[in-house]
Amino acid sequence: MNDVSLTFDSEGYTHVLRTALARGYWTGPLCEARAAPGPALVLRHDVDFSLERAVAMAELEAALGVRSTYLVMTTSPFYNPFAPPVAQFRTERDLMGAAAGAPVRTASQHIPTHTPLFDVSAHVELEAYSRALVDRYRYVSDSSMLWRETTPLELIQSGIDVYFLSHPIWWMSPGKSQNEKLQFASEELQECIAGEMEGQKDYLKVLIAGRAKADPAFLKRMGWSPQGGGAQ
Repeated sequence: MNDVSLTFDSEGYTHVLRTALARGYWTGPLCEARAAPGPALVLRHDVDFSLERAVAMAELEAALGVRSTYLVMTTSPFYNPFAPPVAQFRTERDLMGAAAGAPVRTASQHIPTHTPLFDVSAHVELEAYSRALVDRYRYVSDSSMLWRETTPLELIQSGIDVYFLSHPIWWMSPGKSQNEKLQFASEELQECIAGEMEGQKDYLKVLIAGRAKADPAFLKRMGWSPQGGGAQ
């Protein structure tokens, strides 16, 4: 039976964490799950759409002293995993005590129900769906904002070990429905891109204004002559 009191917002996620802490649960990342004392709540977050929402969730967890794993997509159409904001996200989360899901430690196959299975166990410390995890923990996911048989809150209340996969966009975005939350993510992404473009416009103005000094300096640094090559 699903717990109708568990809302998809920051208050709902906080309720899950506070309930686990009040019941004496160990909470932590995937890489520590095998040796965790019981009862245990393993927290994994798949960052499918927005680094900004992941940052908001990590800040919430840090305020409660909770650690977790954030798995960043390497081929996301919505963010660049190698861009400075992502690197900053990982650094900030380390400082706050949260464990970012670096590929060398933990990894997960995206949408395993609709893609060919592959084995990465030889290349990482722990695969997200390893037998060691699923044999011990009851797995529950918030995929598509639709619970299946039960919710993490109900499982925690029963006292068993829980492996909770969540997606920051469902908990840390405004709106009640999938469409509302995805619309917010779309608008947030567009605003971010627009801001980057404005920054590029300003940068190009600076480049053009300083070209008369910058070009000779560049040629000198590279050891090029104006006649032999360099900036055009």
